[in-house]
Amino acid sequence: MVNKELYKNMINIAIQKNEDLDMLSVAGNLNEFDGFDSNEIKDSKKILVIGCANTRSIMSLLDNVRDDAEVIILEDDKNYINNLIEYTEECRIKPIIKLCDLTNMKLNYEFVGRLINEKPINSIEEYLKFIKIIENVTKNNPLIRNEWADVLFVNLYNRYDKNIIKNIMAQGFTLLKEQGKILINVVLSDENIKKNINNLFNNIQIKNIPLESEMLNDLEKVGYLAIGYTRRSTLPLRIVKQVELRSYVVKATKGTQGICKEKGHSVLYCGPWKEVIDDDGHRLIRGKRSAVCEKTFKNLTSESYRAEVIGIEPYYIISEEEAQVFDCSIRPIRDPKITKGIKKLESKNIEDIEEVKCC
Repeated sequence: MVNKELYKNMINIAIQKNEDLDMLSVAGNLNEFDGFDSNEIKDSKKILVIGCANTRSIMSLLDNVRDDAEVIILEDDKNYINNLIEYTEECRIKPIIKLCDLTNMKLNYEFVGRLINEKPINSIEEYLKFIKIIENVTKNNPLIRNEWADVLFVNLYNRYDKNIIKNIMAQGFTLLKEQGKILINVVLSDENIKKNINNLFNNIQIKNIPLESEMLNDLEKVGYLAIGYTRRSTLPLRIVKQVELRSYVVKATKGTQGICKEKGHSVLYCGPWKEVIDDDGHRLIRGKRSAVCEKTFKNLTSESYRAEVIGIEPYYIISEEEAQVFDCSIRPIRDPKITKGIKKLESKNIEDIEEVKCC
């Protein structure tokens, strides 16, 4: 049982006196710092895990997936893999655990090892031929295929510098199916931290602690949608020079991709906010029918937004061949007559839409 008042006083004293405080050692209960909502993965068929140093999170995931789930775990450190194998021997679900170059998750290490054993490289010409074979295999028979995963669970965000993490997030985007989601276990700071932190728990080496105010923007730049925090730990893991380091779980979605086509779709934002802006820059006003392209309609009526947005489909069907490109620079309100087919939608007729004027 967490003694909240006691811990709150300890944290306040440490901050006021500029003293470091290891709350994990004080609390002695990882439940206050680690974990995610099992409902996020329980119905998913294909789950890709990147990083397995935090075995506790992996075991929690394996305990909650469906019986026919496929779980693939990628890791570039043999020690972490060997440790995880011991933990998973008695698991209900047997994950596939692969040693992998996390900067190129399509490269199959096992194939590379066999190739080197069968055909040792003894010259520059053989090396160049070897590189060409690897490129072809990575392209035509990758370790993980594009759009394979329903869920991507990232368990190593703090272990690598920003450039490597940016690469991993971009790769993860291609490996996710459309409307697939990414879950990230990450430690964030509330202010810039200047002191080096070697490890926070489980002797996991730390190279990168993002700011809580920057983390979500980084995912937006990759192209993820519906980005947000789903968990913030009750207590900070540590206080260092008055800076709080706290555990978070981040969730985001890979939206439907493609060209914006005008087919007469609209969405009704239900509230509670007066107006909101989505990750593609669409401004939705409470209680107003916003005209959107077919792609945006699919994204805003997906699981991620369903509780706040009502999708309104047109009564008539416009084929792919007939559909015009939707002008996303306009912020229109959809005329109900367009939805009902009373008034014909024509891209050349600007009167078919009413541009919202912002203050």
